[in-house]
Amino acid sequence: VEQELKESLKILLDDETVEMAFKAGRDSFLLTSHRIIEIDVRGLTGKKVVYLSVPWKHVRMFSVETAGNFLDTDAQLVLFTDLPGISRIEQDLRKGRVDVMAVQKFISDKILGTAPGAPGKESESISMAGVPDKGSGSLFAWMGDDSRMI
Repeated sequence: VEQELKESLKILLDDETVEMAFKAGRDSFLLTSHRIIEIDVRGLTGKKVVYLSVPWKHVRMFSVETAGNFLDTDAQLVLFTDLPGISRIEQDLRKGRVDVMAVQKFISDKILGTAPGAPGKESESISMAGVPDKGSGSLFAWMGDDSRMI
């Protein structure tokens, strides 16, 4: 897949690699080191092809739904972006043919920044180590009516 995308179609960058790929009929869904690529082959002849490319830095959250019983045979992956007009990217994953938890882990690593080259690799979090917990001050806080950083 990667060789064809680099040589024939010239879609991938020189330093870009395909890390996960899925095929459904004539369509493909690729998770690369730099982006998500959806290849949608259209029409009877397949001459019309739509390529959707979304860099990882634009993926804000995702959901993975595992497959159910015999009536619900597909798992589903939904990626949510901050791009106008492309707020969601959905992909069905065939039960028994895809390790849904491996896909979830891969995307989690990409979005949260634990994967090499991930957009959030540089941590923007603030350390609260050494900050004393002063409580909420509310009489009913012990009943769970508030949330506070701990």
